Parts: sequence; structure tokens; C-alpha cells
Amino acid sequence: MPAIIVFKARIAKTAAEEATIAEDTQIERDSGARAKPADKKGSGKNLAWALIAAVIITGGAAYYVLRLPATPLQQAEALIKSNRPAAALPILESLAKTSPADHNYLPFLAQCYLQTDRLAEGRTALDTAIRCKLPPSSIIPVVVSFSKYYRQRSDFAEADRLLSSAQSVIPGSSFELERRELAREWAEHDAQNSKIADAITHLEASIGPDGTSDQALSHRLAELYRQQAAIEEMQNGDDKKAIALLEKSLTVSDEPASRMALANLYGKNNDTGKAIENLREVCKNDPNNLEARHRLVDLCIKSEDYKGAQEAALELSERERSIENYQTLATLYLKSENFGGAVHALEEATTLAPKDLSLFEKLQAALQTWSQVLVKSGKLDDAQSIKGRAERVAEHIKVIEKELNPDAAKTDEPKTAATEGPPLSLTASRIWLSKGSLTPEGEIKVKNSSDSPVTDLSLTVAFYDHTSKRRTGSVTVSAANESHPILAGQSRSFYFSSPNIVRAEHQLSVLIYWKGKLIRELPVVKER
Repeated sequence: MPAIIVFKARIAKTAAEEATIAEDTQIERDSGARAKPADKKGSGKNLAWALIAAVIITGGAAYYVLRLPATPLQQAEALIKSNRPAAALPILESLAKTSPADHNYLPFLAQCYLQTDRLAEGRTALDTAIRCKLPPSSIIPVVVSFSKYYRQRSDFAEADRLLSSAQSVIPGSSFELERRELAREWAEHDAQNSKIADAITHLEASIGPDGTSDQALSHRLAELYRQQAAIEEMQNGDDKKAIALLEKSLTVSDEPASRMALANLYGKNNDTGKAIENLREVCKNDPNNLEARHRLVDLCIKSEDYKGAQEAALELSERERSIENYQTLATLYLKSENFGGAVHALEEATTLAPKDLSLFEKLQAALQTWSQVLVKSGKLDDAQSIKGRAERVAEHIKVIEKELNPDAAKTDEPKTAATEGPPLSLTASRIWLSKGSLTPEGEIKVKNSSDSPVTDLSLTVAFYDHTSKRRTGSVTVSAANESHPILAGQSRSFYFSSPNIVRAEHQLSVLIYWKGKLIRELPVVKER
């Protein structure tokens, strides 16, 4: 009985809820009937968008159902792009049999053959595609792929033939970049095999049509011109052709090495003016090129351009403080009667070699000559002042003589042959420590100042550290022997380097001995 009562109660509740829902629905209908016109317009827009969406969906579905299947060529192209040439190859070979007149498959077939290592068949297909003048967009990528393949195997000639063949039917600059890469690699291959002339030809071909090239290419081409110029000069004896090659290298890249080589050749052929011109350009663009400055001084003196030599020697001495440079500068100043400049140069030299009697004697002579010139010009006070300086130098010379030979004052005996100097005179020297190096190097030039050949002479070169007051090593230089004598008046140069490393921040010098006797001390110039 209680269950029946509960069931009837639930039925009554459900009926009440349905009545409530029906009432709410009638209210909504009444509200819709009283809606404003603007609400009707919004509903119209929604309906329009719904129709557009339906049309798009219907069209997409129709395209999906009715679309055409991919052609075999399209399928093969898709497989090639996904790096599956082996899967594309059967499709393309089938096209070659079923549609031989339609040549559009040929570039793709050639690419597949190349990627599956069937080069001969691939090349045949590509050559046929080129002859059929198929669209460039399909031929160009395959031609480039084959060219790269040939380049990787150093078959540059075949790559060149292929590009030329393709270029004949595809004009324009489509293969310009590939041709440049081919030319550069071909040139390097030739250079490695000592075919310098061929390397130049190929590298010249890599220059753009407007004549421009990147810095690395220009430098490499200039370097090859120099190598070929050296071959023409040394092997073929053709200085004129060597000069032409070096001049051409300057139009590609104006480099000090090319101008140095040109200066050598022009000097060798007695064209001193052009040699000097090139050396001056080197000094201008490479201020720390000491070799160029040394040669410029020598050539200016040779051509009797003493003013130019004086300017060059002054700039050299500012960058390389050495006794020889100051002596050369002093000599040039004396030629132009610039006694003040000569005295200053010699005083600088004496600071580098404070025990060198010959330097102080030259300084004394320069002061005496200056004093005499001042007397002749009526400048007596100035002359007396300079004369006093000369006398003080003379007194200093006596002090040095006593220090070097303390027993000289005790005896009036003449010097024996054993105390005489070597038969060679030191005419030039360069002692340097390159930037970043810890090993001093040097080059000296000696001249046989005797009247007979020198057949047995050795010099000891000692490297000395003034900061730590010790030697850092020594080497022996064989200046002359029986098989290689130095004839009377003949000069010879020698190169040497320290056997041990040094402290670059220390004050360094080189001591040159003959038979245990110190004949010259030279400072080590630190290049910056």
C-alpha cells in the first residue's frame, strides 16, 4: 500500500513539471512574436553564413569525391622529392615504354638514374632532355646535380661540357653560380698539380660578368699570377712576360708581394724608376715592411736620388733602430751638408754600440767638418761650440781605448798580426725579433776588404740578454772556406737564428766574434 501511494505522488510531480515547461514554452513564443525588426535582421545574417558554410562543405566533399587521381609522372616526382628515387624509377621506366613521345619524364628519369648510381643511363636521359628543349625549370636542377657529381670526382672537363651543352639551349645566367664553383675547384686542382697557367685560366673564368670578384678569389688569383711570373723569370728567362703577369695581378688585387716582385724585376732590367715607384707603394700600404724600406734606400742611392734616399732612410731608422741604418742616414745627411742631422744620427748609433770606436771617430769627424763650415760662413760662436763638442768626443775615444786595451799604455810595441782585425768588413746587418716570436734572427753582409781571396774564416754569433746579463746561445757562421772562398772585393750575406728562445720583453743584442775577439755588437730590433 505505501508503494502505491509513492508511485501516485511521483506521477503527480511529473505532471506538474510538464505543465510548468509548457507554460514557459508559450511565454517564449509570445516573446518571439513581439520581437523587434533588428532581431529579425540578425537572424537573416546567421542564416546566410549557415548557407555559405554548407556550400563550402558540399564543394569540398564533391572535390574529394570527384578529384582526378595523380598521374604516374606526378607520383614519380613526389617520390623523388621525398628522397625515394628507387621507388620512382619503375614508374618512370614504364612511362618510357608506354609514352615514349612524351619526353617530360626524361629529367626525372635522369635524376633517378644519378641517385641510383646508373650514371651512363642517367646522362643519356639528360642529354636527350636537353636536345628536346624541355622547359628549363625541369632541366636546370638536374644539370646542376650532374655537374656537382662530376666536380666531386674531379672530372671538371665533363662538368664543363655538360654546362656548355645545357647553356646552348637555356640562355641567360641560369648556370652562372655553378660555373663559378666549377672554375674555382678546377683551378685549385690544377694548382695542386703544378699547372699554374691552366689554374689562372680557370680562375679568371670564375670572375663575374661585371668584372667583380670576392676578396678571397682576388687574392688567390694574384697569388697564381706571382707563381706564374716566377716560372717565366726563373725557368723560361722571360722577364718581360713575368712583368706583364705581375702588372696584371695588381689590377686584380694590389698586394705588397706583387709589387716587391715587380721592383726586383724592374731593378734587374735597369728600370730603377719603376722599381722605386713600386717600393714606395709598398712602404705606403705596408709601413712595417722593413725589407721594402731597405731596398728603397739602396735603389735611391744607386740612382743618385739622395733626397729620396734620405727620406726613406729616416723613415726606416724610425721603425728599425740599428747602427747600419743610422750610419747610412748620417752619410746621406753629410752629402747634403745637413751636419746637424748627420751628428744626431751618429749619436743615436753610439747609444746602440757605446764601445764602438769607429762610430765615435765618425762622429768626431762630422763635428770637425761642421765646425770648419761654420767658420767659413762667419758663424764663429757656433763654430766654437761645435768644436768643443768634437773635443769632448775625442776625450771619450781615449777613455774607450783604455777600457778596451788597458795594456796599450804600458808598451810601445807594434801590434802583431794576431791583434789585427779580420780580413772581412761588415757592410750591412739586420737583427730582428718578429712579432710573436721568441727566437731572434739576423742577416749580415760582409765584404772581403783585403787584396787576396779569403779561404778560411769563421765568425761566432752570440745572443746576449742585457736584462739578465747572460748569453742565451751562440752559433758559428762559416764565412769562407777552400771550396767556397770570398774573392777580393766580393760580398756575401749570411742568415742565422738563435738556437734558444729568449724573453721578448728583455733588452737583447748580438755579439759577433772573430778568433775570440769582439768585432761588433748589434741590437735586436723588435718588430711591432
